[in-house]
Amino acid sequence: MNDPVTALLDHLTVELALAEKLFSILENEEKSLINNDLNQLELITTEKTQLISEYLLTRDTRWKKLSSVGVNIKEGEFDKWILSQKNESLHGIWSKLSQVLTDSQQINRTNGLIIHQLSSKNQRALAILLGQSDSDGLYGSSGQSLSSSNFNKITGF
Repeated sequence: MNDPVTALLDHLTVELALAEKLFSILENEEKSLINNDLNQLELITTEKTQLISEYLLTRDTRWKKLSSVGVNIKEGEFDKWILSQKNESLHGIWSKLSQVLTDSQQINRTNGLIIHQLSSKNQRALAILLGQSDSDGLYGSSGQSLSSSNFNKITGF
């Protein structure tokens, strides 16, 4: 099998399946974050980590397969190389894989923002419970900044 396109088509099909599964996991992660379902998030995080590792190994295998059939290109030149091949199936699967990966990056970025927002909210709540107010943003009725001495600890620590 010295034809790089044939070697690549089957491999990209596997990569696409993994990428679509990752996207589905990221969508589930987003729902769990929104619903604050910590048990589900733990399971999703484990599954996501394993799948990302599997995808990265599969992507590395792609480069080895291409090299074994005499195609030695840099990752940044891969799009250009794909387009230079006269195979619509290859163009289609690469386009779909690229889109799924782009969509996955976007939802992962969104999930990161949700996590940051939840973390900030939890930090503020914890500070209040410990009597360490976030007084920079709090003002009394006279317009004076409230100091932490105006707050009592809720936890008793």
